Amino acid sequence: MTRKRSPPPCCFTSLNMGVDARLLALASGAGPNEIRWIQPQEARDLRVVYQPDSFKPWRVDPYENGAIAVSESNDGSRKIVAGCSIKSGAFVVLIDSSANVDEHWLEQCRVMGTIDAHVHPVFGTIVQPNQISLTRRKDAVVMRFQLPTRNPPLTSPNLLSFDLGYPMACSTGSYQGSTENFSPAVRLALRNCYN
Repeated sequence: MTRKRSPPPCCFTSLNMGVDARLLALASGAGPNEIRWIQPQEARDLRVVYQPDSFKPWRVDPYENGAIAVSESNDGSRKIVAGCSIKSGAFVVLIDSSANVDEHWLEQCRVMGTIDAHVHPVFGTIVQPNQISLTRRKDAVVMRFQLPTRNPPLTSPNLLSFDLGYPMACSTGSYQGSTENFSPAVRLALRNCYN
């Protein structure tokens, strides 16, 4: 009877850390006396390069009688969550537990909004400042955007970004959500609110 060979422990560790599984295929393609060098763009694409501020691909988790879509930073300090609550409808929540989170800055930006209209573009739909709440938990600041009743077009996973029309004083690259799995994951999470 032959035993199946399992991948070395390093491979499981790499996958658990978020490295793309295609890296294993590249590594196994090199002969015993060869080295397969990874190009810088490949390293970024395969998530070998550790970028703590970058967000992981969207995933779907169970929530109440449905699901939520979640994307979090590689270091786990920031999270964007989209979902549908029976009581309050569709929502997007930004959770920031990083050491340098500034609750007062977020409140200022909540009130200010974009340069032209003083609103917040969230996933391609407009949210008024009065539809946003900001709360402090023991370990994080939570900014909750209540989405309007129409189905959002899901044009961008980013929050508080200069590209969305925010003034420089309220722009940050800290909440650049992942585009990977964005649309299917969020559509699934919001399905019960818009069907």
